[in-house]
Amino acid sequence: MGRMLIGLVLGGLVVVVVIGVAVSRDRSERRWQRENPDAHLDQIFNGEDVVSINVGPLSTLTHAQVVVGAESRGYALFHQGGADQYGLQELVFRKAAA
Repeated sequence: MGRMLIGLVLGGLVVVVVIGVAVSRDRSERRWQRENPDAHLDQIFNGEDVVSINVGPLSTLTHAQVVVGAESRGYALFHQGGADQYGLQELVFRKAAA
């Protein structure tokens, strides 16, 4: 009985640590994206022919930042979806012909 309890406690601690690491990484990534919007846009618009991105109230980039950043990197807005129940809106861009 005692070993089982110790096993459950240790298993629970492992789960808590794994979740904590995942949350910490996500926060670090979002902080980097907010502090480096140009580098983040370079990652998004990396030369692929079609790029899709969702923007919304909790996005690290605003709608305007994405559209202007895409245009300055040779992309044109191809499709703009309506906002969903959470305010997320899909933007699809196509790389302009050279």
